Amino acid sequence: MRPEHIRLQDTERIFSEKNLLHAQLNIIALMKRYESYKELRAQELVLKIALKTKLAETKDSLALLDKLLPKPTISQKTAKKTAEAEHFFTVHKKKLTLEAEVDEIRRKLAALQ
Repeated sequence: MRPEHIRLQDTERIFSEKNLLHAQLNIIALMKRYESYKELRAQELVLKIALKTKLAETKDSLALLDKLLPKPTISQKTAKKTAEAEHFFTVHKKKLTLEAEVDEIRRKLAALQ
């Protein structure tokens, strides 16, 4: 095979060179972004490790605090009564919210009529 040459006009040559230079600029900008991304990921890793150690220290401190605090002496009857009272209040609160929703729906229906 013989090499063939194609003649380009000056406008075509300039247009091609501009496109090539723009592509090179875009590649360089991409490389800069990638480098900054790598740096940020490294910083993120360091911060995650620091956070993990701080959380472990906090967990240890809370465990120590739990050991140092006095334990309450609540009888089983009192604990059972407290649990029943909490259950009553949550059920009662739930009923109130359902009733409030029903009232709101009724008001909307009245407004539409």
